[in-house]
Amino acid sequence: MIGDLFRYAANRATHGVVENVTRKASWGGLAVIMLLIGVIFGVLMAFWLLEASYGAPAAGGIIAAVCIIIGVGCLMMPKFLEWSERQPPSTESTSAEVVSAVKEEMSDVVDYFGPVKVLGTAFMLGFSVAKRIKS
Repeated sequence: MIGDLFRYAANRATHGVVENVTRKASWGGLAVIMLLIGVIFGVLMAFWLLEASYGAPAAGGIIAAVCIIIGVGCLMMPKFLEWSERQPPSTESTSAEVVSAVKEEMSDVVDYFGPVKVLGTAFMLGFSVAKRIKS
């Protein structure tokens, strides 16, 4: 019976994951394409607005400078995030230390036994606790 439960849980977990990944990938790809089209039209609109005031060469230069500044900022962002993660954290409370220790231990358990075994064990433990509470 428990073996059937594990097989059922594994089938449900893998079936849902595959559907979720394909759904997220297709909608994410469509979102990226639409965002790219929006950025292109936004740059064209900015060019037309700036062209009326400053002329074509100056408008192109302004848009190029803004794009370069944004690009350099994007290239520097990983280094900034790396630097901010290296900063010593402020004094953590005792509860935060306990939560981080439990999280680390649970991730080690899941890595060692696998998520299905951990899920099944937690499920059966929950049943036994529920029986005790009900009685």
